[in-house]
Amino acid sequence: VTVTAAFHNVSAYLLNDLEKPVDCDVFVCGETEEARMQVRPWVESIPGCRYVDGGRLANARVIEAITSLLVHVNHRYHVTSAGIRVTGLTV
Repeated sequence: VTVTAAFHNVSAYLLNDLEKPVDCDVFVCGETEEARMQVRPWVESIPGCRYVDGGRLANARVIEAITSLLVHVNHRYHVTSAGIRVTGLTV
């Protein structure tokens, strides 16, 4: 079985209404590059989402932990769509 992890830090609010721009990076984790690349077309089919290779599946644990920070940011700043954008990438 091939397992990948993605969309941990993308607002469900935005994914429920794709008429609004997502403007968020999606980290994709999996044990092989081939597994991660299988998810890339799904990420790139959502306007405003950018695929970022997150490396091995174990990294998903770290990426998922960022979600609690984003929940806090949403609450603190009264928004529903805080997300992550990696700067400096030319992908």
